[in-house]
Amino acid sequence: MKTRLMQGALAALLAVGVAGCGKTDAISGLDGGADTDGGVCLDGGCAEPDCADGVKNGAETDLDCGGPCAPCATGAGCQAPEDCQSSLCLTGVCSVPSCMDGVRDGTETDVDCGGGQCPPCGFMHGCSVDADCANALACGPEKTCGGCVEGFADCDGDPSQNGCEVDTRTDAQNCGACGVVCPDMNVMDPACVEGVCGGSCEGGFADCDGDFAGTGCEVDTTSDVHHCGGCGIDCDAQIPNAVTSCASSTCALVGCQPGYYDLDGVLTNGCEYACTFQSSNDLPDDGFVDANCDGVDGDMADAVFVSTVNGRDDNPGTRAAPVKTIGEGIALAVANGRHQVLVNSGTYLEQVVLHSGVSLYGGYDLLWVRGTGNVPFITSNTAASGRITAVEGVNVLQPTTVDGFKIATSSALFPGGDVFSVYCDNCPGLDLRNNVITAGDGGPGSAGLDGDPGTAGTQGGPGGPGACDKAGPGGPGGAIGGSACGGFGGPGGAGGFYGMNPGMPGQIAVGGAPGGPAGAGGPVGQPGGNGSNGAPGAPGAPGAGGSGGSIVAGNFLSTAGAPGGAGADGNGGGGGG
Repeated sequence: MKTRLMQGALAALLAVGVAGCGKTDAISGLDGGADTDGGVCLDGGCAEPDCADGVKNGAETDLDCGGPCAPCATGAGCQAPEDCQSSLCLTGVCSVPSCMDGVRDGTETDVDCGGGQCPPCGFMHGCSVDADCANALACGPEKTCGGCVEGFADCDGDPSQNGCEVDTRTDAQNCGACGVVCPDMNVMDPACVEGVCGGSCEGGFADCDGDFAGTGCEVDTTSDVHHCGGCGIDCDAQIPNAVTSCASSTCALVGCQPGYYDLDGVLTNGCEYACTFQSSNDLPDDGFVDANCDGVDGDMADAVFVSTVNGRDDNPGTRAAPVKTIGEGIALAVANGRHQVLVNSGTYLEQVVLHSGVSLYGGYDLLWVRGTGNVPFITSNTAASGRITAVEGVNVLQPTTVDGFKIATSSALFPGGDVFSVYCDNCPGLDLRNNVITAGDGGPGSAGLDGDPGTAGTQGGPGGPGACDKAGPGGPGGAIGGSACGGFGGPGGAGGFYGMNPGMPGQIAVGGAPGGPAGAGGPVGQPGGNGSNGAPGAPGAPGAGGSGGSIVAGNFLSTAGAPGGAGADGNGGGGGG
């Protein structure tokens, strides 16, 4: 165009020097006044056409535009799109571009699409940016629409028809990716938010596996034993060794696992007692085995419990509330048709009266565990019917056991008193086992009768003569008297002083009792009186104790003791004075 303008300017300059145009132009060789082959007559001279000569000439498609000149405005003539400012030449006229003209024009990135003014382009059409592409297709590196923009996906596999038709950020059937369906199981208002399934669980349900998108609120927390009342609340862990259930979001114990028992009724420790069941009939045994697994060696349902440590006789006699005395335990057993009385260790100061068919078992500690170190002690000093007993019974005909006790009585202090630690009359059903039984001493026997008196000794010798009618001592005493028992009297007393004074007392016999007093003095010149009898001999030695004995009228009667020994010899009396 620049060249053509320069040529036009040159033609104009040349024309200035020409006087006029003739029929035949000196420059163009054409007749004057006619524009031929792009020429123009200016001021009577021919000139080359240009884009500013106000004449459509040369290769212009319209006045001074098109062809080599600037593109023409809308409505001007044209031969090709580049002749038009709109780049759209329709039927020889520059036209306004449209998105339906079947050509790529204006800002379009492809025919009738893209460019921001026309509809976005479809799959594999040209593009400059993602916005030039339809249905969330992305503008790829090759500047064609293919693939999907972020947050969208081609889930039906037909991008040419609908491109990336799914918004995976909000589609609950394709949440985050094709085919990811947000669950509606137990979910209120299920939704897909930013590619993540959301919503809230219905009451009583929870998402416990953490896979809300996959399983939703999969757990019924009102009835699931492993998520009872909330995720992770496991009834089996809350109540160990048990068969459990969950109702109304609360764990419950249905039963115990094999080999376990719930004895205390406390829910939190479950079935706390491990035991191997052997028999429903559980009598306390020497091995202390809980055969029926009720928590005690014995049958709790058939027993009364006794504890001198923490019992009360107004208690019901249960394991938790024992009575205090064995007697009350027996009475409760009889009244309630029970057959076992289980006794804690400790001292029981009482006389126990047996009842046929009610057995006593010792050996229990305060937790009712039985062992050899828990021996209860029954002791009594009560006397009745002439005897002291600690355990007593009569007509015990049914099987009745007394097992695991120490039994003792005090000694009898009254003469002839019997002492029995265990006394039972007509008791073929009584079985005494594993007991330590000791009894106090029986009462002393009655005193024996006195022996017969010994034979009198012989008379002592006569006293000596008194002094003759004047003052002075009497004569010497008489000789020693003899005795049939072998004893001898002392010598006779000396004679009295003169007058009627008595003689002196006889002397003490050797090894015997003192001699009798002297006889009274006789008249002057007469013999003195006889001496008195000697003192009695000492009592004889006690006889030997009796050996053995026998039951007489229900009491033990020992054999009589041996007779006592003879008394000591009496001594002769003293001689007369």
